[in-house]
Amino acid sequence: MRIMSDRTMNSRWPVLGRVALLVAVLGAAACSDDGRTKSGGSCENASECKDDLVCQGNVCVEPTPNNNEVDAGPDAVEQPIEPEDYRISYSLEKITTPKTYELRLLSGDSDIKLNPDNVSCGPPQECMVSLDLKHFVYTRDNADSVGTLDVYVATITDEMVVDGDGELLVSSVRGPRLVDNHLTYSRTENNLIKAFYRVLGTADEVFIANLAAVGSSEGTWFIDPKVNKGVVYLHDLQTMDVFVGDLGRPITNKVFTVNSENFQDISGSYFGGYVPTAFSADGKYLSFLTTAPNDYARCQMPNSYDAPECTGPGQKCGRFKRCTAQEVTLHFIEIARMAELDDECIDATACGSVHHCDAASDTEYDTARCIAGRTVFGLPKSPYQGSPATEGCVLTHENPAYQYTDLRGPLGFGPDGKLYAVAARRCDELNIEKTDIIRVDPVTRAYEVVWGNDWKDYADGNCYDDQNRRVDVTNCVVQVRNAQLSPQGKELVFLATNPNVTDPGLAGSTMDLWSVRRNGLAHDWIGKHSIINTVQAYTIHPQ
Repeated sequence: MRIMSDRTMNSRWPVLGRVALLVAVLGAAACSDDGRTKSGGSCENASECKDDLVCQGNVCVEPTPNNNEVDAGPDAVEQPIEPEDYRISYSLEKITTPKTYELRLLSGDSDIKLNPDNVSCGPPQECMVSLDLKHFVYTRDNADSVGTLDVYVATITDEMVVDGDGELLVSSVRGPRLVDNHLTYSRTENNLIKAFYRVLGTADEVFIANLAAVGSSEGTWFIDPKVNKGVVYLHDLQTMDVFVGDLGRPITNKVFTVNSENFQDISGSYFGGYVPTAFSADGKYLSFLTTAPNDYARCQMPNSYDAPECTGPGQKCGRFKRCTAQEVTLHFIEIARMAELDDECIDATACGSVHHCDAASDTEYDTARCIAGRTVFGLPKSPYQGSPATEGCVLTHENPAYQYTDLRGPLGFGPDGKLYAVAARRCDELNIEKTDIIRVDPVTRAYEVVWGNDWKDYADGNCYDDQNRRVDVTNCVVQVRNAQLSPQGKELVFLATNPNVTDPGLAGSTMDLWSVRRNGLAHDWIGKHSIINTVQAYTIHPQ
């Protein structure tokens, strides 16, 4: 972000080394007659791949619009990414007595308070700003219905001043959130919980889907006005149904079921709550996150952790004789081929380049089916798995293929066609969590680290220049909470440790705004707040 003021005087923009590539899904190497690797084989650069294949994530693959510019060879040079201008609205908690909360706007050399003095933005109330910065939205508890909210909206002038207290927009709703210039929420009607949205500045309320009957497991939903699509997730204890459709009409088309019935080990559900989700900007891909069981190879000792076929971290033989473990997983759906999901597949290539033919073994394609492509990042810290029951941190210690216990939204696709998120290892190996901004290729399912803390502790001395007596973030190691792409996708804005923190015990809770280019270069601390302030949430707006 280019901020034309002395706010950036303390920043340093180092040139970082090439990011390390980590391959989440490896194909078996296959060599052609001329010694070059066939599709699915391992590689270091494109010259090792046969014919017109490209080397993506250390795997030889067919070129696509998303990967044909990638060459992992030693001479590959990524094109420089220029800085981008944008604005950031953010919620600031002032750690005073009593605590106070503000909604602010950072724009160029200006950092102003947006909410009027008579409108509190502290929890459980919430303040939000539309993407076009024309509407200020805030919530208040509904006086007649416990647990529901009333939502008010006021206009914002060209001078960035909220015009009055606004007017009541909707009442007795749950889970209101702004998506671009759309307000979406749920409400109970006729004993059914229903999801809706409305475009701010218009009078029409648009129905999305029924989420559940009152008293049943409530579903959740996601909308993306940019591609005019939405997703609804309905679940029971063991499965989650995924519905995809266009905005403006009810979403009733079920395209896929995430099925965890094979695991059956705990009471309660593997699913529930908000599901981090993203559509690619061209509408080609949908991605969503679960922490739930995945099934693998055939095994012969159901409900046993001693099955010799089940060798992955935490795996056991499930009740349907498939090896299984609860894992942190990104799923990818190719919209053009989503009608093929859950259909039978006759071989490993039948489901296309994104989806996966899920066969229990090489001899069981008669019962195989197409499932969403998946990238596994690791095991959750809990529940304990394996025999004896062991924490996920222990089961995956020093295992680079399973190094994360959490993946955090929001998810977002960049202009390079890759998905961006924050991956974390929430264990006790460092004085902060190991956190990385990562990007994932939806075709190869390989991921790489863009920027992170590289298995290092937080130390305030790494963030301060003693000689010049100022903050210097050149070598600062921080904990990242979440990240979002800028409007043009050139940069990532993220919440991370305020470099003024001196106590490592506060490094995971005292957050401020940072930025980094999409290629991992030019990280900068842009919030410039003191340690009596912490940023809670933010939205990025076009300049």
